[in-house]
Amino acid sequence: MDVRMTRDSNFVLLHDATLDRESNVTGDVAQWSLPDLKKIRLKTLSGELTDQPIPTFGDILAWNQNRYVLALDVKPGIDPVRVMNEVRKHQSEYCVFVICYSLADAQRVRDKYPALWLAVGVNSMADLERLETNPLASGRLIALTPQKPQPIAFYERLHKLGIPCSIGTYGPTQLDEKPLSEATSGYRELFRQGGDIVTTDRPIEVSALF
Repeated sequence: MDVRMTRDSNFVLLHDATLDRESNVTGDVAQWSLPDLKKIRLKTLSGELTDQPIPTFGDILAWNQNRYVLALDVKPGIDPVRVMNEVRKHQSEYCVFVICYSLADAQRVRDKYPALWLAVGVNSMADLERLETNPLASGRLIALTPQKPQPIAFYERLHKLGIPCSIGTYGPTQLDEKPLSEATSGYRELFRQGGDIVTTDRPIEVSALF
């Protein structure tokens, strides 16, 4: 769930910071009010215009009704604590985890919501060493690790902290772009290497491999 804030401080879901690629209008999401945004229509990945309006974050929380775990990608510049306050209105604190773009943001959320699962990027050995001495490493944390598999020792050090490792397989040149028959061994190797979670654009097909 890519969470962005409108000009009038409402939350909507859109991947890009601008509306240019994904809708029939242009401009920054942050420059539009929610009533005006509700009038736009979204495009498919191929650029075809649809009848789909932009969803609000509240709409999705109400639709979900705590049935599924939602990963909240709170985009940079947006206060994750404010986003979680919206989640709390829907009594959904236990069916989300929040992706934070800095350890400082993650700590602010942890202080306010101590039972919440968080996810942070651990993209290098230097990131790992900083995390090992951070209070956040005490639990309820997911490491977002590079798409390129790391040495086994990298994942082992995270596992010693009790931190599960997520590896993405989406995007150009990645496993998701290959026929499943060709990519099967690659998906399985990620778990042998030390991955615990695979972030994929074809979850149903990949889950069947395990």
